[in-house]
Amino acid sequence: MPSGNVGQLQWELSQILYEKAKENGVRLQTVKYGLPSREGAKGTDLESLDVEFTVLGIYPAMKPFMLALEGSGLPFAVGSARLEESPEGARLSVSLRAFRHSGTTPKSESTGQEEA
Repeated sequence: MPSGNVGQLQWELSQILYEKAKENGVRLQTVKYGLPSREGAKGTDLESLDVEFTVLGIYPAMKPFMLALEGSGLPFAVGSARLEESPEGARLSVSLRAFRHSGTTPKSESTGQEEA
């Protein structure tokens, strides 16, 4: 799991998305990154980053693209995906959440001490 800063995670995600799109003959139209969040990660150093992207291309190329992305080794979970018809053939809109170690030890809310 990545442990660099958020910018490094965004850079790595962008590289993987563009690389897998090129390899599978689809075009990455947009990529949007949300703000990092520690919601749901209480007591851990995990941080999540929401990512939305849109891919255009022919339908038969969409599944191999998503399988290649899944096999990239990046820690993420797909929140939603929507496949629509478009003038280019197909449009796939995906929302995912990527994870990283923030490198900071969370403090206990009750004592203000670092948790072991």
